[in-house]
Amino acid sequence: MEDSRPHGTIMPPQVWPAMLGNARAIVEAHLNEQECGLCPAYRRGECARLAWANRMLADPVMLAVERAAESGTRPVTVGDLPAVPDGTVVHLAPGDWSDGRTTQTLTTNVRVLRVHTDRADPNGTQVWVTGHWLECGWESVPPHPPCAEVLVEARAVLTALVALAGS
Repeated sequence: MEDSRPHGTIMPPQVWPAMLGNARAIVEAHLNEQECGLCPAYRRGECARLAWANRMLADPVMLAVERAAESGTRPVTVGDLPAVPDGTVVHLAPGDWSDGRTTQTLTTNVRVLRVHTDRADPNGTQVWVTGHWLECGWESVPPHPPCAEVLVEARAVLTALVALAGS
């Protein structure tokens, strides 16, 4: 079974920005055919440390977490989100979602069919999500249309991606 966490890391998302900083330093050390301390143990160009660094720097969830962390007090926006796989479950806490008119005070979960990044709010902090409530018993019956269309905080979507990567 393939590990869905970013490159199998057991490290929590809070340290991913620092890990990416280390990965960039490793890549920098290998530029212009320079070597790191592990290179002599491998054939030229096959350094395991460099391969690890390149895999981390290509991980969209880790990069999104890093962008959000770098933003400081700036809220997570739709631009911070990588692609969201179908079936991702987004936990919606009170205040994290609305029906487009009223901010909801209930806690629920939605299984994503599509995140409409082209339909964000003017600030870019909320995005329309279509999918199925987890309670939906008909989601696998075609042609059942999505039973949920909600306006969701981009932060909640990113949190779901981090949880998916860590599972």
